Amino acid sequence: FTMVLAQEPQEPPKKPPFRYNFGVGGMWIAGNLNQMQFNTSGLITYDKNHMGNDLLINGYRIYMKPQGVEDFIRIGDDLSITTIPFYYFHPHIYGFGIGHWSTSLLHRIDSRIFAGGGVGYAPDRRPDFLVRAGFGAFYEQTAFPEESFNIDIEPDGRTRSVARVGLI
Repeated sequence: FTMVLAQEPQEPPKKPPFRYNFGVGGMWIAGNLNQMQFNTSGLITYDKNHMGNDLLINGYRIYMKPQGVEDFIRIGDDLSITTIPFYYFHPHIYGFGIGHWSTSLLHRIDSRIFAGGGVGYAPDRRPDFLVRAGFGAFYEQTAFPEESFNIDIEPDGRTRSVARVGLI
C-alpha cells in the first residue's frame, strides 16, 4: 500500500536585502620582530536585486618591542572605510561609484580620500555567489604628516592629488 501526498510548490526563501560579516583577529610574532597585531574588519551589504551598496570597514593596530626595549611601541594604527554603491542596467552590466577614506600610521598617511565611478560586468551573479569587476576613473587626495614624504617626487606641500584610471 502506497500513500502519496501532494503539496503546492513553495517559492525558495528570499534573501534578506541586508547582509553583514564582521571579524576580529590578532597575532603575535616572537623572535627578531616581537610584534603584536590586532585587526578588525566588517562588510555590510544592501542588495535589492538591481541596486545596492557595499560598505567595507578595516582597521588594525601593530605594536613592536625592539630588542633591549622594555615596552611595546605602537608602529601601526590604520583604518579604512569604503562604500561602493551599484546599479545594474542589465542582469550582468552595472554602474558603480566609490568613496574611500583611510588613515595609516604605518605608511605615514594622515588621510586619504578616494572617489570615482565606472562601469562593470558580473559574469556570475547568484544569491550565494558573486563575481564582478569594473573599470573606472578616480580622484585621490592624500595628506602626509611631513612635506617630504618621498624623495623621488617633487614635494608640493603635505598634500598630493592624483587622477587615476583602473580596475576595481
